[in-house]
Parts: sequence; structure tokens; C-alpha cells
Amino acid sequence: LEAKAAALSALTAWLRHASECPESLASLVKEASKDTTERCSTFQCVAQALRVNSALPAGLSGVVANLSPIAVAGSGKLALRAEGLSSLYILLRVAAEDPSTAEALKTNKVWDSVAAYFEPATMTRLDDESTEILAATGQSIMAFHASHAAKMGLVDSVIQAIAFLTVHAHSRTRAAAREAVRGAISVGQPSVKMIQGLRHWLAWAEAGKWEGMMDDTFPSQYAGASLIAYCEFNEDEQALTLPNDLIGEMLLLAHHPLVKASDGRRGGAWSAILSLVGDNIDVEDAASVCSTIMGDKGLRSESSMERSSARRAIVSFARLGTETGRVVLDTIVPRALEMLDTSIHDALSAKDVLIYNTAPGSLSTDPANKPAVSTSTQQPKKESNVVSLRPSQASAGAKKTSSKPSTKAIDPREAARRAQLAEEDTVRSRVKEVVRKFVDGLEVLTATLEGLGHKARACVCDIAYSNVFPLLKSKIIPQSTVLKAVEALVYCAAARGAAMMLSFPRERQAEALAIRLGAMSLNGTPAPVEIGLNGKPVSVDMHTVGFESRILGQAIELAQEALEDNDPDPLPAPIFGVIFPVIAHALLLPEAPKSLRVDALGLLAAHAGEDEDGVPILPSAAAAVRLLLNTLANATPDLVNIAKPILSDVSRYLRTSDDVLALVDGVESEYRAVRGASLSGLLNAPLNFASMEQQTANIAIAKLFIARFDADEVNKQTAEEVWVLCGLSDTIPSPVDVLPFLTHASGSVRGSAVEAFAATIAAQENGMSISLPKLFGEFNSCEHGYGREALIKGLGACTPSLSARDLPLVSTFLTKVLSDVDAGVRSATVETGRLMIDAHGAEHTQQLLAVYEAYFDRGGSRGNLSEEAEDHVRQGVIVFLGALAVHLDKEDEKVRAILTRLLEVLSTPSEAVQRSVADCLPPLMKKLSAEEQQALVDALLQQLTTSHAYADRRGAAFGLAGAVKGIGMSSLKGMNIMDTLKVAIEDKKNPESREGAVMAFELFCTRLGRLFEPYVVNILPMLLVCFGDVTAPVREATQAAARVIMANLSAQGVKLVLPALLCGVDDDKWRTKQGSVQLLGAMSNCAPKQLGACLPQIVPRLSETLIDTHPKVVEAATQALKAVGDVIRNPEIIALSSYLLGAIQDPTRRTKACLDVLLETTFVNVVDAPSLALIVPVLVRGLREQKADMKKKAAKIAGNMSALVADPKDMAPYIPMLVPELKKALMDPIPEVRGVAAQALAGLINGLGEEYFEDLLPWMMRAMQSDGTSVERSGAAQGLSECLAVLSTDHFDALFPEILSGCANASSAVREGHLTLLRFLPISLGDVFEAHLVDALACVLQGLADEDEPVREAALNAGRVFVEEFSHSGSSLDLILPAIEDGIVSDNWRIRQSSVELLGSMLFRIIGSSGKVRVEGGDDAEGISTEAQGQMLSNTLGEIRHHNLLAAVYILRSDGTLSVRNAAVHIWKTVVANTPKTLRVILPLLMQRVISTMSGGSDDRQQTASRCLGDVVRKLGERVLVSVLPIMREGLKSELAEHREGVALGLAEILFAATDSQLENHYDVVIPTVQDALCDEDERVRSAAGAAFDKLFQHGGGHAAGEIVPALLEQLDSSPTVLEGLKQVLKAQPKILATVLPNLAQPPLSISGARTLGALAEVAGTALPPHLPLLIPPLLEAMADDDEESRSAASSAALAVIKAVPENSSHLLLTEIKRGMTDEYPGCRAAAAKLAGEYAK
Repeated sequence: LEAKAAALSALTAWLRHASECPESLASLVKEASKDTTERCSTFQCVAQALRVNSALPAGLSGVVANLSPIAVAGSGKLALRAEGLSSLYILLRVAAEDPSTAEALKTNKVWDSVAAYFEPATMTRLDDESTEILAATGQSIMAFHASHAAKMGLVDSVIQAIAFLTVHAHSRTRAAAREAVRGAISVGQPSVKMIQGLRHWLAWAEAGKWEGMMDDTFPSQYAGASLIAYCEFNEDEQALTLPNDLIGEMLLLAHHPLVKASDGRRGGAWSAILSLVGDNIDVEDAASVCSTIMGDKGLRSESSMERSSARRAIVSFARLGTETGRVVLDTIVPRALEMLDTSIHDALSAKDVLIYNTAPGSLSTDPANKPAVSTSTQQPKKESNVVSLRPSQASAGAKKTSSKPSTKAIDPREAARRAQLAEEDTVRSRVKEVVRKFVDGLEVLTATLEGLGHKARACVCDIAYSNVFPLLKSKIIPQSTVLKAVEALVYCAAARGAAMMLSFPRERQAEALAIRLGAMSLNGTPAPVEIGLNGKPVSVDMHTVGFESRILGQAIELAQEALEDNDPDPLPAPIFGVIFPVIAHALLLPEAPKSLRVDALGLLAAHAGEDEDGVPILPSAAAAVRLLLNTLANATPDLVNIAKPILSDVSRYLRTSDDVLALVDGVESEYRAVRGASLSGLLNAPLNFASMEQQTANIAIAKLFIARFDADEVNKQTAEEVWVLCGLSDTIPSPVDVLPFLTHASGSVRGSAVEAFAATIAAQENGMSISLPKLFGEFNSCEHGYGREALIKGLGACTPSLSARDLPLVSTFLTKVLSDVDAGVRSATVETGRLMIDAHGAEHTQQLLAVYEAYFDRGGSRGNLSEEAEDHVRQGVIVFLGALAVHLDKEDEKVRAILTRLLEVLSTPSEAVQRSVADCLPPLMKKLSAEEQQALVDALLQQLTTSHAYADRRGAAFGLAGAVKGIGMSSLKGMNIMDTLKVAIEDKKNPESREGAVMAFELFCTRLGRLFEPYVVNILPMLLVCFGDVTAPVREATQAAARVIMANLSAQGVKLVLPALLCGVDDDKWRTKQGSVQLLGAMSNCAPKQLGACLPQIVPRLSETLIDTHPKVVEAATQALKAVGDVIRNPEIIALSSYLLGAIQDPTRRTKACLDVLLETTFVNVVDAPSLALIVPVLVRGLREQKADMKKKAAKIAGNMSALVADPKDMAPYIPMLVPELKKALMDPIPEVRGVAAQALAGLINGLGEEYFEDLLPWMMRAMQSDGTSVERSGAAQGLSECLAVLSTDHFDALFPEILSGCANASSAVREGHLTLLRFLPISLGDVFEAHLVDALACVLQGLADEDEPVREAALNAGRVFVEEFSHSGSSLDLILPAIEDGIVSDNWRIRQSSVELLGSMLFRIIGSSGKVRVEGGDDAEGISTEAQGQMLSNTLGEIRHHNLLAAVYILRSDGTLSVRNAAVHIWKTVVANTPKTLRVILPLLMQRVISTMSGGSDDRQQTASRCLGDVVRKLGERVLVSVLPIMREGLKSELAEHREGVALGLAEILFAATDSQLENHYDVVIPTVQDALCDEDERVRSAAGAAFDKLFQHGGGHAAGEIVPALLEQLDSSPTVLEGLKQVLKAQPKILATVLPNLAQPPLSISGARTLGALAEVAGTALPPHLPLLIPPLLEAMADDDEESRSAASSAALAVIKAVPENSSHLLLTEIKRGMTDEYPGCRAAAAKLAGEYAK
């Protein structure tokens, strides 16, 4: 078998390369056809050869007869399928070449058997080799027999089979199948048609039919790889191309969920195709591709997978290029938006939504906990008890059972339920279809937007607000799908530009979540208040608020970051439009954190205008306007201040009438500020009425017309300007347009509408006649009392326009309205009636009188009214009669009849009726004679003091007050009224008499007002007595009278009354004290102005009486304080009144809690005088506490209080109470207390004005300069700085010279105080102080060297503050750094230490370090800084300055003072990350500083520099020598001798610190440098060079001397300074003399040599004596020379030698002199003798 297999394999290989078909091949096939065991393998061998060799089929025509039966038989039997398939392939290949064979195939019915080979069941059972042949067979059919296959209906089966084989598990099969695809396409088969085969198998897999085909799992990667086969191959370019007609199909299949990339890449199969095709995709007809994607195999497909693939295909196609993106935008986006028609969604009723959200089988009306039931109408089958049953019996039983219909009647309720279930199922199906459509639309839109990216930016906002955002509120659309679409919108809007960060996945997800919350706020209006089952608003859920605030805060923070990245430009309009709902919801969210709203307003402010492209940024200016108006109406004052300018900016960019109308709506606000802001905005955006509908325009005109009558004068003026600007100067709206605003919910609008309505009526020719019916109808339909009241007031304002015909109608109408349940309506009705009578009563007296008399004639109203309602009507009619009686002649009897009727009505037990009568009496009294007046008064006094009925007495009091008002004030005395009342008060037996008299006093004050004020002082004693009356009604009447009296007192009256009451508080009698306290409490009813003046005196006295011994006095004081609290109008203080009163009553225990509550309260409204009266005592108590926490809280509240008062005068009386306590707090030992007290005093000055604190600043100056403690001076300085900050800069400029002079004062206390002030001024003044920084720094540096430690400490603290406050900008650093740099090189160590600390503070601030972490021990490389921090320093300071400062700090590390050294080391380790690296960078600058210090500094500074240089050499060694030595050599070229000296000294230090090995390679630089320094012209440089030579000699020894000394000797004659250098060499190393002398002393001795010897002898020292034998003889010989100059030079040199020889070596010298005396030459002997003489001297 193996041999046969090998032979067949060899045969196949041979046949593949045969040039023609051998004759033996046909014989082989014929023989094999007869052998059933061999023919399968033989046929497969031949078939494989035919696949690759096209020459073979021509020689096989003779085998057709043999193979045809086998091919036919194989189609019917599975066992013969493989050999039959091979036979079929051979036949097809032969038929392609031989027409006769083709005909034979038809004759032999071979074609009829072809279909069986391409059936799925057949393909799955073939072996791997057969599947290869099957692929080749398919290729042959499609390439050579396509037309016949089409006739036979085989094309689709063949294409599907080829596609199946492209995903086969066998690799050669897949290759053969792909080759089949390419072959078919190459001969003209459409690739679009071929690729449908793969789609067929994808549908199979999706339908679950793939199981059992090959593996149970569809081979997705093979499918992705097969797609390449359908592409075309460009022979010219040798590259794959994607035909234009195939792009759509390829996109859909490549993105199918079951198709993956062959290499498993995340980008999928399409990404793999693009990587192979590259740029060879030329989309000629993008619209056609879009049609394919949207077609039946794409978006319109019933298959969910195909729809998914279409959506993914959209993404990829949109990204192919600009043109494709445009086409996608024009074709697919409209399709998606069509699917997202929100009108269809909105058309669903709430019931439809409820049914959809109800589980199937349940009714939407079922209780929530009722389980669903089956909708089947069949009853469940009962289980059979039979164990076994034959099938026949079972079926028979079933038939028998089912043959009998059920006779049980269906319950009607059950039938109804089933009917409703069926109906709801229908609704549910309908809604489900709507949901599916919307979900598909959202998914398509999401995919499209993700593909288009920035190309869809222009339409993002329209799509968002029209089609997507409304669905965020849907209860049926899955919100996850909508959120995906929102994320896609954010991605598109932010895909390019500065906002790109918002397009990142996490960021856009955060924005989308926040946008979902903002879906309720799209139009800028708050959501309606939810009303609970109890009819009250549902309280805000703070957990929900917190959750939403966090989400909104994250989104806004991201937007702020994007805005900062785009600085200074705003965000582009598309992205801001998309995130606008976030801002809207942040501003509308109830109880949202203030910081969130501030951030939202900040974003809105930055985008009120246009973006950089000139596009308006706001998506809806109208929504923004509504947002801002809502903020103005409901926010705190600070937020209002932020919102106002934003609204002004927004109004400049209003584009449409709707935008402007949103601004017009603001004039309907209840709040003055909102109306004013709206009107101011309209000045920037006047209305264009021509572009509006007529009704809309009329309403807008009516609103503006009403605004012209605003109660606020500023708003009224602005409205007038808007009216003119809109071109409405000659326009008057119709009363019908204004009338509805009379029932507006806003009281301010109603008030303005009343006047506006009157103005429109006045402009009507027919007056009120036409509008009356409409007003009556509006009144009858109005449900709100405030609306009816405004309608009546509007009628009253129009009374001048009433005609005579209107009067009876209006009078009758008003009479009916008097029975209204609302008191305000009734009051307005009475006032309107009086206005009508005043206007028309004189002319139409009788006409009106008839109407009112008719009421009394018929005994009341028509209809069934309650007694209370009838009283109201009677009261009004009486008022009308009284008003009408004024117009009657005084002789007319009807006057007295009316008066009699009025007096009768006075006894009506209704105070409102009695008050109305009293209003009517004054004008009628003038129509009576004196006798009649007296009789009337007497009757009323009698009724007042004797009647037992309360209503009679009260009515008499009202009548008496009205009569006195009509007669005049003289009647009080002239008619003995006051005397009579005094007698009644003193009547101890008759409590009714006393009560009546007190009521008369009350009503005198009420009706007469301040005319009665002179009598108040006289009646006070009576009231004090009545306060303690034994009868409760008398006491109650007295309290009522006291309230009224106090409410009507003028400022002068208060001054008259208050001292008497305060004296009464001090009275010994408890009743008098009690009464005085009660009257003081009653003063809470004074007018606000008078109340503010008296409360500062009242409340403290009431507080004192709280500890009185008598309980009734204490009770009265408590009630009085409560009365003060009750008149508070500030809502915040009202809520806190219990805390305030408790703190006043029990200060020890309750003050702290009260202060805490005050601090936590956010004040929205101004604080009134009563509020201050309760707050200030608590603050004073808190300031007097010992605990620092209490003092701080009280001081903080005191400082803020001045900003909350409307009038500074309200606060003025409390300044003497607060300022002394704040002064004490300013001297507190605890710094925090002093700081808060200083801010409090500054706050008071800022809020109230400087005029109230004229002596405060001088006191602070005195305290700051006093000899007291440092704490007191510090507190005064801090307070002065805070006060100067709130005053004008002129104050500071005038005081600053005095401050500077004080820093140099002879007194150390004054210097300390002024320097402390300099410490606080930068903090308080901020940038204002920067102009004075240089002068202040000079004083601080001077103070750093002060002899007194406190002064130095104050100066250092001031310097630290300067650095802290002014190290944030380059300009400030330019002012600070020069002074600090001067300080760190000062000779005074204290200045150096302080300057180093200041420098450290500055550097720490720049890098963001506290500087508190200290690195102890360790190597220099172990710092705590980072490279990034070093870069920060370079960026802020500049690289050169940064390195220069580091060099200075490094030098100070070697300072002689330990504290300076430690400070410098700490700075270095904090700001330097790597010492060696940093030193290499700053080395040039470091060397310059070292050299400069060595040359010009003090001894201490030179030592510091030396130590530093040595330290550098020791740390860096040879690495630093390479850089330093060239710097030193170059430094010797300086023209400054000081610099050269420093170089020489530095060189000496380097040589001292370096090792021999380190210097070994640098002698070529060191030796010339030392030599040059030795020859310098400056003596100090040479001296320093000598020291350097000494160090060099210690290293180099003879080598160094051998290089330098000979060179110097050679130059002796050329430069006089060489000798001086040689002296320094010998001075440093006298041993070198042995080297020098042989050259110098060699005879004959020259003049210069003699002089050199003399000079060297002076510095030779102890090294000279050993060389005398070598030195003296040449000198003696030269002294004997004939040349005078030579003798002189030698004599001088010899004399120098004698002087240089030490005494202990004199014998050596004398020996040489004696030897000279014995010389054979006389001149030498003479010279020796001469030397002996010189020695003897």
C-alpha cells in the first residue's frame, strides 16, 4: 500500500510538469475504472494533476465513456462519492477542451448528477482531498460551464459550495476554494454574486443550522481570510484592489459579527483588508455603497446580525475619506433621523407607556404585587392516574375527552379581563414596534456619528436637541442605547481642537451621564414642583441631590479643563451645545452646592458670545436666558452678582424672536432684580415685532407696556427706554391684552398691570364701556383671591373713565363683590367704591344713593349669604353711603339720616364694619352744628364707659376717634374728652369703663396718628397702671393700646417716651417695672426708623431685667424680647430667633450654639434693625468669652454683619458696643483671634464707612509703637494692615513714609512694630504693595542686622511674607531677588542667615514644597527634589539666574557660621536632585562666584570660598579639574587684579584639595598657570601664586620646580616681575635655592645676577647658610670689579646676604669672609674686609 501511494504521488508530480498528455494516462484511467479498489486513488491522482496542468485534458477524451457511469453512480451512493467526484472533475475539464465530450456529458446525464455533489450533506462527509477536488470542480463549472450550469439551476449551489470550502478546516481545501473564487471572477463572474455564497453560510450560522457542518462553531477567522479572495488583483501594480461595486457588500460582510480577522486583530476583518489593499480603494459611487448598507441585507434586514454589521460598516465607510463622510452625512443620517421622529414617541399616551411596562399576562390596572397569569383560554390538563396506557387507548381517551364541549359558563368579569388583556397585548405590540424602531435609529445614528467624527460637528446640536436629548426622558426607550448616542454626539463635537480630551472614552461617558440628568432642563426652566398625596410639595431628596451633584461636578470639571487648554478662546460651539444641559441642570438642581453653581456660571460666562469661527456658541439663547433669570430669582446675592453680567452678555447675541421673548418673560418676575436685568438685556436686543405672529407680538407689547409702570423707578426708566427703542412710542396696547395680567401670579406684575390697564382704558374713546363685561367675566372665572383683588383694583384705577351709564352697573357689581371670601378682595372693593364716588359722586349723587339705599330698604343682599358675608356687604355699603354723604348739602336731611344709620351700625360686632364707619364720620362731622357735635361726642362717651357689651364699647371708641378727627384736636380738651377718659381710667369699680377708656386711647393713636403724640406722655402713667390691672380684658386692651401708640410714635416721640420708660424699669415697684418693661416691648411696634434708634437702648435693659427678683418682671422681659424678635423681617434671622433669644436669656450655656448657627447661616436678605438688636448682644458676649474659639466666631460674624445691613446707620448705634471688644480681641495672645478681629474691624470700616471710626487708626498706630508686649504690637499692626486694605490707596500712600521711618526709629519697640506691619501689609494689600516692595525690602534687610532679637525676628518674618506673596511672577522676583542676593553675600552673618532662609522659602514656594522635610546625614546625591522641580525653577527664574542662585547656595554650605551652613545644606538637598550632576552644570558660575569672593570679600568670606572650592574638588575630583583649571587659566587674563588674585587663591585651594593622581594628567595646565601668576604685575596676585606654588611643590616636587624655576631664571632679564615671582617661589620652598644658586652665582657675576642674588637672599631664610660657600666668592669677585656699577650691585647683594644669614649660622658666614681675606687677589681681600666691617655694624 505504501508503495502504491508513493507511486501515485510520483505520478501526480510527474503529470503536473508534463508538456502534453501521455497516451498511457488514458490507458491508466481506463484500467483503473475497472478496478474498484484502485480507481478512487487513481482518479484523485489524475484530478490533482489536472488542477495545475492545462495540457492534460486534451489527451483524455477517450475516457469519457469509462468515467461517466462512475460520476453518475457517485452522486447516488455515499461510498462512491469520492471517486465519482474525481470522475466528474476529470470529465468537466475534458469537456472544457472538447465540445464532443461536453455533448456526451449531456447525453450521459452526467449534468443531472452534479447537484448531488454540492449538497451540504455531501460536502460535510468528503475527506480533505475530495474537498480540494470539489473546490476545483466548482471552479471548472463557473469558469467553463457557467451558462449550462445556469440552465440547470446549479450556479447558486456551486457558489455556496465554494464559499463553504473557503472556511473549511483543511488548509489546502481553503486554498483551493479561494483559487476557485479568483478563477471564477477572472473569467467574468461578478464578485458581488460570488460573495453571496459566504452570506448564505453566515445566515445558516445565525439561524443555528451550522451545528454538525464541521465544527459546531462557525470558523469566523477563516471567513475573514476568505474575503481577500473576492478582491481583484491588479497585474500592472501587482496589488489587490477592491472593486467599486463590491465595497458595499465587502463592508457588510467584513463587519458581520461572525466574521473576524484571520490574525485575530481587534480592528476586525475590515482592518485586515485595508492593510492588504492599502490605498487601492477608489469609491466612485459612495451613494450606491450607502444604498447597499441601508438595503435589505443591511439596515432594513430582518436579521439582527446583518443590521449590526450594517451599523459597524457605516463607521468604517464614513472614515474612508472626506467625500464618503459627506455622502454618509447626506444619506444615512437623514435615514436615522427619520427613524427617530420624536413626534411618534410623544404621541404615545401615558396609558400606552404603562401598558408597555406591564408584564405580559398582567393588566396595567392590576395591583403591583399581583402575579401574571396565562392568557390561554384553555384549562390546564389534569394529570392522569393511569400508570400505563396503550397509545391507541390514550388517543381514544383524548378524543373522547375533547369531543365534549365545556358547559361551564365564563364569569363576565373574567371575560372582561381577557378582553382587556387582548387589548393591552395589541397596545404592547404596537409600542414594542415603536421602541424597536427608535432603538434601531439610535444605533444607526450612533454608528454614523462615530464614523463621521468631526465631519458631523456642524449638525451635532440640531440632532441632539431634536432627536436624541428628548429621548433621555423616555420611559420606554432603553437608556443605555440613548446614552451611547449621547456619547457619540460628544465624540463628534469634541473630536478635534482643544476639547478633544472630552472625546476620550471615559470623559465622554462622564459627560453623557451628566447630560442625561440635564434632559429635564433643556429649555432652561426648572421642573415643576412635585406635589405629594398630602397636597404639599415633596421635600428634596438630599441623597439624590448629592449623587447628581457629583456627576454634574465631574462633567463640569472636565469641561473646565478643556476650556483651560483652549485658553483664551472658548470651547467650540458644537461641544458646548452638547454639554449645555449639564450646565442647565447644575443651575436648576434644587439645593445644589454653591460651588457647583459657580462653576456652571463660569462656563456659561465664557461661552455667552461667539466661538473663534464666529458661530454663536449657545445652542439656545432662550434657554440660557431662562436659566439666568431663574438664577437671579432664586440664588444667593453672590451668585446673582455673577449671573447679571452673564445675562447682559447673552442678550447681545440673541438671534431669534423666541430668544428675545424669553428675555421679555423676565419682566413678569416677582423679583425687582430679575425684572431689571431683563429690561437691561432688552436694551441690547430690541424686539422685531414684524417677525412675530400677531398674537405673540400683542402679548410681548403688553408685557413691555406693563413694565413701564414698574414699582421700581430704575426699572420703570429702563422700560421706557426699551419702549422707545422698539419703536413703540406712539403705541397703546388694547385693554384686552393687558387684562389677563391682572390675575398674574406675581404681585409685582399685578401692581404694574393695574396702572397699565388704567392707561389703556384712558386711551379708549368709549372709556370703560366695552371692557367692563370682559373684566366682570374675568373676575367670575378667577379662582385666586389675589387675581380678583387685582381686577377690582384695576377697576378702581379706571374709575375716571366710567360713564354715567356705567355707574349703576359698577355699583351693583361692587355690592355683590363685598361678599367675597377673600379679605383683600373686599378691601379693594371698598377702596374702588370710594374712588368711584369721589370721582362721580358730586354729579351723580342721587343715582348712586338709590343703589345703596335700596340695599338697606330690602334688608340686605339678595340671595342666601352667611351672617359673616352679610356683615361684609353691610360694611362696604355703609362706607359707600358715608363717602356719598360728603357730596350732599349739610342742610339735607339725608345727611343726618345717613349719620344715624352709621351710628347704629357702629354696634355691629365686626371691627371691620366699625372701622369703615369711623372712616366715614370725619367729613360728616363738618356738616353738623357745634351742639350736634357735642351731643354726638357725649353719646359716644356714654356708650364707651357704661355699655356692658364689648361691641358697643369698641364701636363707640371707633366712633369717638372718627368724630374727634372730623371736629379737630381741640375737641379733646374743649369737649372734656381727655378728662372724661381719665376719670374712667380711675374708676376702680367699673372695669368696662377702664377698658373703654384704654380702647379710646388706642383708637385715637390709630385714627389721629401723630397728631395725638403730644398726649402720649400724659397717658403713659395711666397705661402703666392699667398694665397691672386685676381684670384681664383691661390688661389686654392696654397691651393693644401700647402697641398702637408705639407704632405711631415719631423720632421725637420716641425721645420723649423712652427716658420715662427706662426710668420706670429702675423703679422699685415691681408693677411699675413690669409695666415699663411691657411698654418697652411694645416699642417693637415702632416704625422701622424709630425702632432702629431705640432698640440699642431697649434690648440691653430688657436683658438686665431677665435676672430681676420678681418672676412677673422676668416674664414681662421675656415676652418683650420675644416681641422684638417677632418684628424681625429677615427670613434667616426669623429662623434663628429662638437661638438668639435663648443666648440673651441664658448667655452662659447658649451663646456658643447661637454663634455656630449664625456662622452656618447663608444670608440672602438684608439684616434689619430688630435683627441687629438681638445679634449684637450675643456677639458682645462671645467676644468677652475666655475661649478663643468663641472669640473667633463672634469676631467673624461681627465683621460680616456690616455687609448685610441695608443702611449703615442701622449699624451705627452698635459700634460703641462692638469696637471696644474687638480692640481687646486684637490684643489677644492667640494669633488666630487677632487675625479674625483685625478682619472684623476692617469689615466694619468697609461696610459702614471711615467716618464712624475716625479714632481707630490713630489708636492702632499708638498701640503698634507702644512699649507693651510684642503680642499687642503685632495685633495692632495686623489690624492696621487690614484697615488700610479696605481704605483708599491714598491712605496707604500717605502713611507709607511714616512706616518706613519707623523701621529706623531709635526705639526698638517702634522698629519691631513697624517691621511687623510690613509683614502684614503684603497679605492685606496684595498687588498694591508691590510698588513699594523695594523700599520695604531695604528696611527688612536693615532689620535683619538689628542688635535686638525681636526686631530681627520681625524683619525675618516680614521677609518671609514678601517671598511668599511676591515669588509668583517674574516682575516680582526681579524686585525681591537682588535684595536677597545682596544679603547672602553680606559680611554680617545674621543677614546672611536670614537671606538664606528667605531664599529657601522662595525656592520652596516655586517648586511647591513646604520645605519642612529635612534630610539628615547621607550623601549629597540623596536629596528629596526631582528633575521636574528643577525644571520648574529654571522656567520661573530663568536658567542663568537659577544656576547662579544654586552656586551661591553651594558656597554658603561652607560658611563659617553653623546656622548659615545648615540652612544652605537644607535648601540644597530640597531643591537639587543630584549633586554631582548639578555641580557640573553650574561649575562656570560657581567658579566665578568663588573667584570673586576670594578676591574681594572679607577674611571669613574668603575662607568660605576656599572651603567651597576644596569641597568641590574633593567631591568631583578629576571630573571637575578638567573644567575648573581652564577657567582658572582664563581668569588670569582678567584686567582686574582682584579677580586675578582670586584665581590664584582658588588655584592654591584646588592644589591643596586635589590628590597626586588627580593632578598627574593636568600639570600641563597647572604649571603654566602658576608660573603666569608668579609673574603677575600685582603683588597680591604673586603672593597668592606663591601659596599655589607651595601646594603644587608638595604634589609635583622636583618636576614642578624643574618646570617653573628655570623658566623664571630665563626671564629674569626680560621682566622685573619675574624676580618677585622667584622670591615667592623661594619664600614658599627655600630648598629650591640649591637649584637656583648654581645658575645665578656662576662667575663672572653680572649686574642683574648680583641684584637677583641679593633679592633672593632676602627671602631665602634658613636655606641660605649652606650655600654661602657657593655664593660669597662670586660676590667678592664682583665687588672687586673695575666697573663701578658692577661693584655697587655686588656690594648691595653681599650686604643683603649678610643681613639674611641667621645668627646661629654666622660662623659659616665669617668663615667665608676669612677665606676671602686670604684670597690671592687684592680686590677680593678688600671686598672681604669691607664685608667684615658691614657684618660688624
